[in-house]
Amino acid sequence: MLIGTEALRESIATLQDRVAHAHVHVSNNDGDIDENDSDIEDNRKQIMENLNRLHELDGRLGSLESGYDQLHHLLAVDRDALIMMCH
Repeated sequence: MLIGTEALRESIATLQDRVAHAHVHVSNNDGDIDENDSDIEDNRKQIMENLNRLHELDGRLGSLESGYDQLHHLLAVDRDALIMMCH
């Protein structure tokens, strides 16, 4: 009976060690998960900032295109006027 009790005690001690080891891993994993959540939130903020910059750049490109179209029209009118004066 003493041998059986000692074997049971050793099994319980081994299980306690395994549980303590598992708690350490769970705690480490929780920290890693929290860090990943923080990184994901930072990435979301950067994505939104990039989208805002892209929308701003798109608006600026639209303005440039409009300006070039107006300039092209004015140059065409000036060209036609020069051609008429030269004839």
